[in-house]
Amino acid sequence: MKRPDFVSDWLYLSVQTGKDLLKAPHGLGQVPVLVQVQATPPDGPNKDFVFNGMGGYERLSNAARTTC
Repeated sequence: MKRPDFVSDWLYLSVQTGKDLLKAPHGLGQVPVLVQVQATPPDGPNKDFVFNGMGGYERLSNAARTTC
């Protein structure tokens, strides 16, 4: 299995309006085709549980690849 080109540290994201978009600078020079997202609550009964995220988007053109 190929190792990932980029792995970030844990980043904080809030679900509050205006704080729900997170851009992680990666230096790859293009928008990644596949991104794995994992989330863990900072407190509460699920504090130590890691949730895997799912989603995707449609890449419309080659121009979208360089919009990082």
